[in-house]
Amino acid sequence: MSSIKLVAWNVRGIMSSTICLSNLLKDTDCDICIISEHKLKERSLHYLSTIEKGYNCVSKADALPIGYNAYHGKGGIAILYKTSLQFSVNEISDINSSRIAGIELKNQSYGSLFIFGAYLPSDDSIENYKSELSILDSLYAYYSVYGNCIIAGDLNASCLHKDRSISNIYKSKELLNFVSRHHLLHAGGKIQIKGPKYTYVTKQTMLDYILCNEIIYRKLRYYEILDEGAISSTSDHLPVVIEFETDSTPHRIINSSDKLPAWHKVTDAQINQYQKLLSDPVEILIDKMNSYSFADIDTIYDDFVSTLHNAANIAIPKCGFNPLTKPYWNADVKRAHDNERSMRKLWVQDGQPRGMHFDSYRIYKRAKSEFRRVQQAANEQYMQKCYDDLNETAECDIRLFWKQIKRFKGRSSKIYPEIVYENKVYSSPESVANCFAEYFHELYQPKDSDNFDNEFKCSIESVYKDIIKTCGVEGGYLPGGLITEQEVSKLIGQLKYRKAAGHDRVQNEHLRHGGRPVVKCITVLCNLIVRLGRIPKNWKLGLLVPIFKGGNKCKTSPDNYRPVSLLSCVLKLFESIIKARSIHRSVRVPDFWKSSKSSREIVNSYYITKLLTDIPNTTGDTQLFIAIRTPKEIEVWMYISKHYLCNTIYNG
Repeated sequence: MSSIKLVAWNVRGIMSSTICLSNLLKDTDCDICIISEHKLKERSLHYLSTIEKGYNCVSKADALPIGYNAYHGKGGIAILYKTSLQFSVNEISDINSSRIAGIELKNQSYGSLFIFGAYLPSDDSIENYKSELSILDSLYAYYSVYGNCIIAGDLNASCLHKDRSISNIYKSKELLNFVSRHHLLHAGGKIQIKGPKYTYVTKQTMLDYILCNEIIYRKLRYYEILDEGAISSTSDHLPVVIEFETDSTPHRIINSSDKLPAWHKVTDAQINQYQKLLSDPVEILIDKMNSYSFADIDTIYDDFVSTLHNAANIAIPKCGFNPLTKPYWNADVKRAHDNERSMRKLWVQDGQPRGMHFDSYRIYKRAKSEFRRVQQAANEQYMQKCYDDLNETAECDIRLFWKQIKRFKGRSSKIYPEIVYENKVYSSPESVANCFAEYFHELYQPKDSDNFDNEFKCSIESVYKDIIKTCGVEGGYLPGGLITEQEVSKLIGQLKYRKAAGHDRVQNEHLRHGGRPVVKCITVLCNLIVRLGRIPKNWKLGLLVPIFKGGNKCKTSPDNYRPVSLLSCVLKLFESIIKARSIHRSVRVPDFWKSSKSSREIVNSYYITKLLTDIPNTTGDTQLFIAIRTPKEIEVWMYISKHYLCNTIYNG
């Protein structure tokens, strides 16, 4: 698995630290280096790109007062990055500060990663510090919607309690509020440090940080502060080094032969065992959700999914998909086949003697003859049923007749042929998957607004106003208050069996057979999601299945495939809960929500997004997910993002 190595260092003037920085880049072999306080003037910034071969630079010089005549500048921030990175690198140019620089790393398989370098004010003015931190706050709030963000550099304040007495307590308080508001993790907190517990040598305080979210933290290999003797240095700050993994191939082919729980074969005893195995872990998970002032939704949901799978692996038998199963195969045929195989096994163990005077041979041949008789009878019965169905539908429904004809015909292989896209040929499963991902990504990028449906927008607007009015009466929460176990239990009972699972591999049967432990846990989880305004990461992932449109269309062109996304069953349950709450609580919903599936999905996404966005939550942070599936939804999305949500949608 690939990784990115990141270094942050206050060099205290690049002219005196050039050799030291060059050695540091070579020794650590870092991919990205954040440099604080290079003290270069605007006209000299190009010097940073010449320090080490193979690195490009994004840099800023601090604004200088009028009449400043020194040969060097003040402050300054720079980001050096390798030219060989397997990402496209773009500077974030809309940063209204000379103390903050940013870049976006992006590739097709990973998505976007935003890295901000910051050198916050070191003077005693708390107002200057607040002003720069406010800019950083706005940047993080905006860009974290579109990908993971990392903040690195000399923040000139400490997040550690041990440093309070010898650092600016007011700055530290502002920094801690910023870290807490965005749920960022820092060294000395949840992140364990290798090396010294300080970065500023003079006072032995922690001023230089690399801040990240929970997602990056879970991929973190190490966080190290290099000791004074580890490098030659002219600075009184120590470098900080981290390395974290990047999943370079998230678009993967799911193996259809993987074994899944055989829910259609379970007995009452196995279901009882499954529920008992769930009981204790689920109670621990519920206590965790209730006790934490901030609960990480991704971790909570991952634990819930793991609990369901672990219990099912122990208690429930498994089976795999067999594409060669005959349509006439039934319980009688299977029983005769099992008997024939067991008799053959005994004959093989007996040395495979031939002749009817050998008991093992005679019994095996009789079992084989019986299996063939039962198999032929089942096949004839199946074919007769097919003919009867065709005769019946031919007289009353010609469309159903041809549908049955197609179903009875043999199907060609479902394995994708090679795909040709933009004059490139993709033949391996991984390259085909990435090709489809790129194609559908481009397809769903809105290119114009000439066909925007204004009437549709107005109808949703009217409904939205009624929803907000109802939520205001309910104290800023969902209509009807907290989601209850009775609501969740009723909707779980309505889930259909043998439906496809999403990316998390949780099936409806996991929930239906889970009993009260699952009902209770999902109830607490849904209320926590509403309170925090956060959607689990796994709910934003789907299994994309390209379906060939048929006919005489070219199979090598991605234009001729229709995407079907399999979403999380728990996400769809959550949508059903909110929809049912709205209808039963007399919240006005549009007529088309209750009609066509396409329209209903549009309003589901719009309604849940708008409703949760405008409800105040205790974290002061609202991040949500909206699934865009159709061109009509793109129109709604463009309007929502432009007029209401701007920085609040958690883009999936």
